[in-house]
Formats: sequence, C-alpha cells, structure tokens
Amino acid sequence: MNDSNTQLPFELVEIIISEFWHSEHASDDRIAFMTACPLINSLWKDIYANITSRDIYVPTVPYLFYLCSIIHSQKSSIYRPFLSKSTRSITCHVNLLKSNSNSAMFPYLVFCHLPNFAGFRKCFPDIQYIHLETKLLPEPYCGPRKLSHRLI
Repeated sequence: MNDSNTQLPFELVEIIISEFWHSEHASDDRIAFMTACPLINSLWKDIYANITSRDIYVPTVPYLFYLCSIIHSQKSSIYRPFLSKSTRSITCHVNLLKSNSNSAMFPYLVFCHLPNFAGFRKCFPDIQYIHLETKLLPEPYCGPRKLSHRLI
C-alpha cells in the first residue's frame, strides 16, 4: 500500500479541525495550525475553510488586513465563497500569562479602538459576535477578561 495515497476519512478530518479550532490555544500554535492545515491536501483545505470561515480567530494585525483584502478582492485560494457569507463570529484571544508579547495583543488593540462596527457589517453581513478576551493572571486568581459585542 502506498502511504502517499492514504487519506483520513472526511468525518475524522472534520473532528480534528473543529476540535482544535474551537479550543483555546496560544496565538503561535493557532498560527502554525492555520498555516499548515490548508497545505496538507484539498480535503483538509476545504474542511478547514468551511469551519474556520464561520468562527474567525484573528491572531495578528496582518491577518486582519489579509481578511479584509480577500473579502474586498473576492480572491482566496483557501476560503473561496465561504468567508463573507458564512462568518458568525470573530474572536481575538490574548494570553498574557507567560509573556506580554502575545501576537494577538495588537489585533485586540485594533478591535478595541474601532469607532464602530459598520465596516465589519459590510465585510461580514451575517456576523453576530465579536469576542475580545485577555488572560492576565492564572484562573484561580482572576478569570479571563472578556468583552463581547453582539452585533444583531
């Protein structure tokens, strides 16, 4: 049997991607996952695009600009038709427990200083939530600070 032709079943790939995507991870781990997943093969890329376009995580400011550019141009080799019509939420999670240099801190600040969400409504017409969350101290001392905006 040739290992290069072996492929995991659709359902298993969907579980792997979904479980990782909806779990809490450091920004660097999320970036590595976001980079690697679409490169595995077309099945992984399609499932990744379907899941991640519904609930977007923004790990860096350049990624936020990337999202805006592909929505504006309607050109994306990964997301194709999924992105603007299927997005329900955008999350920016910052974990400052180990370091104050979490890469998601900058998009968090960008979101916090937006004058309004009209631009997001135009880019993401079906978006319902923007979640902003920071972790400054371990859980027993202080839970995560959360700021969520329901947009509907």
